[in-house]
Amino acid sequence: MDLYNLTLQQAKDKLTAREITSVALTESILDRIEQVEGRVKAYLSLHKEQAMAAAEAADIKLEAGQGGMLCGLPLLSLI
Repeated sequence: MDLYNLTLQQAKDKLTAREITSVALTESILDRIEQVEGRVKAYLSLHKEQAMAAAEAADIKLEAGQGGMLCGLPLLSLI
């Protein structure tokens, strides 16, 4: 299964179990967005570098056992 197909709960469970990293999950989602965005046109802007930096920081927190409920999950901001 491609990581971008995981539900939020599946992704969170795999992140918590350290079966995947936030970096890998974020890369998968960004790659998928790049593949389909030309047809879907769902995003006004993407901040890939910021998303990857946040994923790296989340992995550090998760590794230290400090992540909260949404830590490591790439989420869309509607603002």
